[in-house]
Amino acid sequence: EMPRESNEEDERKFIADLQKSNAKEKDDAMKQAALLYNGKDELPHDVFHGHKELATKIRLWYQQGERCLYSGKHIDIHDLIHNQHMFEIDHVLPLSLSFDDSLANKVLVYSWANQEKGQMASAWSFRELRDYISKQKGISKKKRDYLLTEQDINKVEVKQKFIERNLVDTRYVSRVGLNTLQDALKVMNKETKISV
Repeated sequence: EMPRESNEEDERKFIADLQKSNAKEKDDAMKQAALLYNGKDELPHDVFHGHKELATKIRLWYQQGERCLYSGKHIDIHDLIHNQHMFEIDHVLPLSLSFDDSLANKVLVYSWANQEKGQMASAWSFRELRDYISKQKGISKKKRDYLLTEQDINKVEVKQKFIERNLVDTRYVSRVGLNTLQDALKVMNKETKISV
């Protein structure tokens, strides 16, 4: 029991640290956006009305160093807030292949850059993208790997690797959920069997 309890405690600490880190990043992104938008610590609440993805777009904008990762062009915060159709959130790897709908598989890009993928004369080169991404502390390792993959994602064996990796992630999340529910029921003195 001791190693299991130790592992559960490590998992709880890891999750708590991850939640703190995510909350800090969200807060930092909003503060940076507000500072550039109106010179204050907070954005006006009305900028979010009718723009349901704005908070996610701001977080991606912040992670990406205020740039479109497909074109390399700067994204002005005023444009991001007032011209919601000018920008899109795109999956780096198709959702149908990766099954990954997390921020690690999403980028904020100009709509025109998303439509023209790979055919943009004004876009930066792969080398420029690689160099930029390697310097961005806000881009996670997983997103770096997704953005810089040179594998042919249409090959069956490559698809299989993505599916296997996501199954491992799903199993991990299921186990954490199971442990959390079991612990909560134990505290409530409920004799309930849970399985995943």
